[in-house]
Amino acid sequence: MSQKSISTLSTKRIIRTSILFLAIPLCARLLDLLVRQYSISLMAAFNLLASFQLMYDWNLFGIHYNRAKKHLFDTILYVLAGVVIIFLLFLFGAIVLHANIVIPEKTDLIAYGYARIGMLAAYSYMQASAVSLTFKAMTDRLDTEGRTIQSILLTGLGFGLLYTIMFLPEFNIGLLFTTYFYNILLMSFLSFLYNRSDSIIPGMAALGTAYLLIMILSL
Repeated sequence: MSQKSISTLSTKRIIRTSILFLAIPLCARLLDLLVRQYSISLMAAFNLLASFQLMYDWNLFGIHYNRAKKHLFDTILYVLAGVVIIFLLFLFGAIVLHANIVIPEKTDLIAYGYARIGMLAAYSYMQASAVSLTFKAMTDRLDTEGRTIQSILLTGLGFGLLYTIMFLPEFNIGLLFTTYFYNILLMSFLSFLYNRSDSIIPGMAALGTAYLLIMILSL
């Protein structure tokens, strides 16, 4: 995490951005009382609340987009490397850890074909947008000068735990630990990309593209 990004956001913006993110699983659970299909409900929650979050933080997104565009060649390299590494992390998480990864099952993508485009968007770029903007907001006030490795591990542990708790379908101690380990690796890697590029865009693009490819390849 670059020292340049410390304390650039107001407390009000940090709180509102975080609330929109934290409301995603709650919104999905409420919608599921009517829909009775959680993958569809979560799709709607991601698309709706991540869109609100993106509009609210449009200036923040623009700042990071301009940073990424200024170093376009490096950004492309980070995105390509990120897609490969996140793809491999997913395989490790799904096959070895059997973690609860926030992505729809192949059966859901096939069975609910009418909602497939919405699911592809929600679980890829909308999820990546929500994660990246909230990650930036929640870590904005951290002073990480001279503590790069510690900051990456800290954000991986903290944000990974939050994401695990938010989307764990049921309390299962084994699933909790395997999912948490997967999320630590994923969030630490996103933090690493942010630290290297000083922008949330490479991590956002890499996560969204990797998850989109995984869903498409599963069909």
